[in-house]
Amino acid sequence: MYDFEINSTTKNSFDLPAIYEKTFVIEIDNEDNQPLDIENLTLGQLPAYLVADLKTTEKYLLKTGNKTVKSPNYDIAYFQDNISKKLPGVTIELLNVSDTVAKTSENILNFWQQSWFMWLCIGVAAAGILYFSSGLLKDMK
Repeated sequence: MYDFEINSTTKNSFDLPAIYEKTFVIEIDNEDNQPLDIENLTLGQLPAYLVADLKTTEKYLLKTGNKTVKSPNYDIAYFQDNISKKLPGVTIELLNVSDTVAKTSENILNFWQQSWFMWLCIGVAAAGILYFSSGLLKDMK
């Protein structure tokens, strides 16, 4: 999937795009050279940052979602100079994996976001158009 070249005279550190797999195989094409002696292999991940105004007296729940969804493209990069570099850090103490989504007030749609409300509005608009167009037809005889 990804090709890179290893050289004994340079630092061999590679940035690979996100891999969402539990296992993967590294295949080394060494051709006719002597077998490689790999002393160590270290895998790492870049830290993820989240900037939020949180209150110390409240508990918060951080939810992550579908790994197939693209990450959002926020314009916060344009304001990085205005964000303090000395923000307090927070760590995740308990990580639970859950396939179900709890119903919260964010998941409940308001009545104007329901499909029945849209059809009601379309019906009222159609009735209004028919009423006024029939009045115009009567005036024109």
